[in-house]
Amino acid sequence: MPLIHWKSDMKLGIPIIDEEHERLVLLINRLYGAAQDGDKPSVVQSVFDEMKGYADCHFEHEVKLFSLTDYPDKLAHIREHAELSERIVALESVVRQNDMEKAGSELMHFLLDWLIKHTQDSDAKYVPYLINKPHLFE
Repeated sequence: MPLIHWKSDMKLGIPIIDEEHERLVLLINRLYGAAQDGDKPSVVQSVFDEMKGYADCHFEHEVKLFSLTDYPDKLAHIREHAELSERIVALESVVRQNDMEKAGSELMHFLLDWLIKHTQDSDAKYVPYLINKPHLFE
């Protein structure tokens, strides 16, 4: 059973960002499934690495979009990305120690919190600055 169900009310209305968020949900669910199913630590690590890499690319994409707009809170948002990345790195050490029970619990709590709060609160704030600029997504 997935940890998070992608729902239409999670969309921000910017197709490329919504696709990236949906992909993050898929990766979080894969990670959750691997941890819950007792997969080998190497499998969990591989899924974690994929999720982490994709999150980094998503963050970079948002920063690029901010640089092309007049979004006033871009520096605060970038700092929030840095804090999220630091937490992911800290959790990565737990995964690398092969403590899947602890890693699964901490990761899932963090990822749920991050995905819901960050995307629905922080990311929603930049929507008005991007929504009417389709040329940014070509």
